[in-house]
Amino acid sequence: MKTALLALAIMAALICAIEAQYYRRSVLIGRVRPLIRDYETHYNRHRQSNRGLADRLDRELRIIRELERDLRGASYNLDYWRYQAYEERLIRHEKRLKELLREKIQEEELDVDSRDDDNDDEY
Repeated sequence: MKTALLALAIMAALICAIEAQYYRRSVLIGRVRPLIRDYETHYNRHRQSNRGLADRLDRELRIIRELERDLRGASYNLDYWRYQAYEERLIRHEKRLKELLREKIQEEELDVDSRDDDNDDEY
């Protein structure tokens, strides 16, 4: 009886370990998809108006899609180090999107300031 309970406990622990491995991978994929949507949204918004920014967003978008393919191709049992590497790549791309958009806002502010200076000279 005790061995049967011990065997059940071991099986339950193994099942939980397998589920935890799958969960980590699916959590990362779940974080990649919204990031791809954000990049696509900003790319489509700036595709006509700001070609330089759209090109940079497109390059980043390709890299993130490659990350998603890597995650999908990864085995279901990611070890800790591979999981950390994927997560660091994801965080780096999230920061990169914020930087690109911040640069865009700063460029727009500089354009507005320069137009204001030009208008001041006319009066």
